[in-house]
Amino acid sequence: MNYFRLNEETYFVNGTNPAVYNLFTGEIYLMNQRDAKTIVKLESNQTISNSEEAQLSRFLKEKGLGQFHSQQVFIEKVNLLPDWYDYLYFSPAPLINRVSICLTDCVYNCENCNIHNYRRYSPCLCNSKEIPIKCNLSFDDITHFLDNLRKLRVKEVLITGNCGDRIDKFKVIEYAINANINTVGFVHCYRDLDNIDYNKLFEMGAHLYLQVNHNEISEEALKKVLALDPLKATILLQVKYKEEDPNPYINFFKKNRVNYLIDFVFPKTIKKEEISNLYHRNIPKVNARTYSLARKRNKCLTGSFATLPNGDIVPCFGLENNKVGNIKDFSNIFSDSGLFKYWNLNSDSITPCKTCGLRYACNDCRGLETRLGANIYQKITCMR
Repeated sequence: MNYFRLNEETYFVNGTNPAVYNLFTGEIYLMNQRDAKTIVKLESNQTISNSEEAQLSRFLKEKGLGQFHSQQVFIEKVNLLPDWYDYLYFSPAPLINRVSICLTDCVYNCENCNIHNYRRYSPCLCNSKEIPIKCNLSFDDITHFLDNLRKLRVKEVLITGNCGDRIDKFKVIEYAINANINTVGFVHCYRDLDNIDYNKLFEMGAHLYLQVNHNEISEEALKKVLALDPLKATILLQVKYKEEDPNPYINFFKKNRVNYLIDFVFPKTIKKEEISNLYHRNIPKVNARTYSLARKRNKCLTGSFATLPNGDIVPCFGLENNKVGNIKDFSNIFSDSGLFKYWNLNSDSITPCKTCGLRYACNDCRGLETRLGANIYQKITCMR
């Protein structure tokens, strides 16, 4: 047994913070540079030559990461997005998971959405003042766009924005449902709940993302909404970082089996080290799907795009200045200079991620990075 190889579900990624990924369990093991050199040697089918290499091999075997072999072996790695997929003569149609449609700028002045004082981590799911653009679209513009999305077999359409009197948000949601789009969700501010018949929308099959500012809605109001169908509602809870405690709400959500997402908002003056500590403190688990995607594509942006109230198409609401087209003519958005530029922006393209062994595991929000001063190819919040 002079050879040792990592299993087909186990990947080694070299660089700073070299790491071994077990895609079946999701566990990631950090290696030192000496052990990294040994793994590189063993993965190239060279023999074990000393006691230190043998000890590391036994450790990896005990963790279920590899096996000893009596001769050189070829290990075909698990990969859900193989390289040959990128070189097909006829490229398959792009798979679009979600399109977010912002109808109009928010009409309320919730403190947590005040872009003059705060920055949100997840502007991709919101009614937000971060998109101060007035609507110049008609109802017909939007329904024609929805018809085209149905033809593209978009999996989910998410409708956001408080519309005022210009466009009837209820009718837009209803049209999307009747157009047989697979999943229709809508983001709605708790302050505006009386202006939409969410009960009827629940019955029609829509999913409500209810945006709630911390300490500004009662449990009784939440229970009223959730009593209709808790499985068709997700609470988007905005929490001021270090100023508000989300645990009372989280305990309520867990007790009542409520779907929820926490969206931290930061003061504009926050230091990037604090954001890094919040979002990069723990290394997420990585399965085969996530790893395969991260090696090829941007985990967050791939398969989705958003539209602004003026009809402009952008990769996401956090990249509102990166226009790739408009809903009135979006035939050219699926190109290397359009959406694919952002969909293909994997960690191998980001500095300093491209030299780090954890690059296929860490969280990354291109929108937040650029709002904090980075360019589209930089990450400035990571302190590893």
